Amino acid sequence: MKMGKNKFIKRIVMFIVSILVISSPIFERISYASGSKTVVINSHSYNENNNKIAISGAEFYLYKVGEYNGDKYVLTDDFKKVWADINSSVAKDEMEAANILYKYAKDNNIKGRLEITDSNGKAVFSGLGDGVYVIAQEGSVKIGNMIYSSNPFLVKSPSHFEDGNTIVVEPKYGIDEDHTPDKTENPPDKDEENPPDKEENPPDKDEENPPDKNENTPSNGDGGKEKKVRTGDEGILNTVILFLVAFIMFITINKRKNLNKK
Repeated sequence: MKMGKNKFIKRIVMFIVSILVISSPIFERISYASGSKTVVINSHSYNENNNKIAISGAEFYLYKVGEYNGDKYVLTDDFKKVWADINSSVAKDEMEAANILYKYAKDNNIKGRLEITDSNGKAVFSGLGDGVYVIAQEGSVKIGNMIYSSNPFLVKSPSHFEDGNTIVVEPKYGIDEDHTPDKTENPPDKDEENPPDKEENPPDKDEENPPDKNENTPSNGDGGKEKKVRTGDEGILNTVILFLVAFIMFITINKRKNLNKK
């Protein structure tokens, strides 16, 4: 009887183990669908002294743009009108898709999930399922004299970047120097802002009077008025008169010579 009971117990144990082994992928898929994935953002960059710092206060929005159907990723209903390749593993294609999808979300007022980085530069999106997500920083962060901003990027799950159910990402930051002058730095002296007194050292009234218009004016003895000399027209007239006189004299002399010959 004992041998029979032992065999029966073993069979029950083997049956239970077999059921657990067969059903484990189902349990795994159910746990993923219920939202067991976590995305951790670590935001770090460098300051003007090239020291590594945490980027705190950065606002990141998360949008679910794709579902995983067991074979590939497909766009969700909110983004199905967008042409974007979310299955490519090429970095350039992923960046382009992230920019297109984020712009579409902004233009169509699609709400995203917001998380803000803490003093350690860390932000956590938990309770996520399998799929494709766009994560985008809204605006920029100023630390000291430097301004930090990052571009939208894609996060995919399942992915070979996962550590269990956690995906850790580090945004790549662009850095710009703030050239805006400080309005409170070295304010101008109030005395320097006041214009000089308009009545200070006024000019002498005698100096303001212009000289007499009749003073030092040229005179030719005829009532002080200067005659204008027209040299061009009179010179031509005299030349014409002299020419006529010479012509008349020439004709007269020729006539006398002709008379004498006769």
